[in-house]
Amino acid sequence: MKIEIKDRNNEALFLAEGDKKIKLTFNKEYEEGDKIVFHFENIKYIVANIGEYVAESLIYAPESKFEFGIPFGEKLVAYHPEAFKGNLHEISIREASLEEINEYRNLALNGLDKHQEINYYPHAYANVVTRNEACFEPRNAIDGCKDNSSHGYYPYHSWGGGLRDDLEFTLYFGREVEIDKIVLYLRADYVNDHDTNWETGVFEFSDGSRLPISMIKTSDPQEYCFEAKKVAWIKLTEIRRPVSSAFAALTEIEVYGRDI
Repeated sequence: MKIEIKDRNNEALFLAEGDKKIKLTFNKEYEEGDKIVFHFENIKYIVANIGEYVAESLIYAPESKFEFGIPFGEKLVAYHPEAFKGNLHEISIREASLEEINEYRNLALNGLDKHQEINYYPHAYANVVTRNEACFEPRNAIDGCKDNSSHGYYPYHSWGGGLRDDLEFTLYFGREVEIDKIVLYLRADYVNDHDTNWETGVFEFSDGSRLPISMIKTSDPQEYCFEAKKVAWIKLTEIRRPVSSAFAALTEIEVYGRDI
């Protein structure tokens, strides 16, 4: 396996190679257009770490490769203010162990997800993003940050779609997994009634089943347990608010289960 740092012209700035594990230190400031390119031969499950301010994540990559473009400008508002800054960047990947792959865990977590078409999972998609701003992109709901006490820039970033009532959020796993619990952290900026809660919604599953749910106005996580099912994706749809003039949004979603 190998890790490359490439610039906007696809020229290699740094290369590190290894067998089952690689750790490198990139002693240079990132420039716009830089990207981290991961190759890991026939391995499909890897644990990736691109810096202390982004959650280390167990990623499924069916093509045994993927790249992560370094965010710049407005895209940085959904990351810790120190993320990707300075001239010291520690990056690592390793093959996930069978124990890690098979254990019961949150299958939704991916701090490296992007709001674009990608070839690694889990991956979040939404049909609407408020003003197309980075602090409201669907990737924010699976990055491990759960502070739902406000809205806006990190650490209060969330997935939001404004005041529309046709919102849908889809989480793709990239392969079939077995799940039995979903946890929602609704955004809870209830000061001065900026936020309200969604009251009802429906989880649709790739196996054709549906689970109607109710939600309440709370900052606490809300759990939905069900008989284990094998799915490749889930969708939150038919989401309804009690008041049309207040915003509702999703700070984080967790989906518990295991790989098959």
